[in-house]
Amino acid sequence: MATPSYLRDPGSIRLLVEFGLGNGLAAPQLLARSGLKEKQLDDPLVEVEPEQELRVITNLVNLLGAQPLLGIRAGWAYGISTYGIWGFALLCGKSIGEAMTLALRFLPLTYAFCPISVRPLHGQLAVLFDEPVAPEAIRPFLIQRDMAAASR
Repeated sequence: MATPSYLRDPGSIRLLVEFGLGNGLAAPQLLARSGLKEKQLDDPLVEVEPEQELRVITNLVNLLGAQPLLGIRAGWAYGISTYGIWGFALLCGKSIGEAMTLALRFLPLTYAFCPISVRPLHGQLAVLFDEPVAPEAIRPFLIQRDMAAASR
């Protein structure tokens, strides 16, 4: 599976920059080589390429080093409102199963880089996160972030 190719709003990058700021970094450091300026992160008309988000993640990981659970800490910032209409649609599901079906159908409306699937397991639903197609150095961060964000 290839890196997602669809455009996305800059909400995830904004959260990553805020996370970096909270850890003593500066926005220009985090946005370096992404082609983005800080003011664009709040512009509802801006669309970003997945590669731009991967660049910001790479900068964040390189600047903060290999901290344990870094991706989980960052992922906790992604609340249901972060996802806009997709998040609202999940809240309207009649059951967990219906919400999960909807979530997976419209996964491109999220910021996930990990392929996600759901399957029944011992009478419950198991949510599976596959390894993302991304540089090896940031894969642990992406897996942790996507899992933490999904759990929120």
